[in-house]
Amino acid sequence: MLNIHLRSTGERFTLQTIHFDTKIRELKTILEIICGIPAHLQVLSYLDEGTLVDSQKLKYYDPVPNCTFELDVWFIYEPIVQAVVANNEAK
Repeated sequence: MLNIHLRSTGERFTLQTIHFDTKIRELKTILEIICGIPAHLQVLSYLDEGTLVDSQKLKYYDPVPNCTFELDVWFIYEPIVQAVVANNEAK
């Protein structure tokens, strides 16, 4: 099990069946389906706030079961994500 915290909105998602052989790129695709943020706008980090590399597998970062990864979007797109979550077309 893997927890995802979307930092810009405070939302949390739980991935019940994720294998630690999954590449970060594949995880971003899964997250795109779940939270609607395009994979190329996602920035994932774990523990040290360093950006996770798309070509690495999850196990490279030595996650523990039930850990939390932080999901950010590139800063220029944060207002758009926040507006979509708030359902505010004016922003």
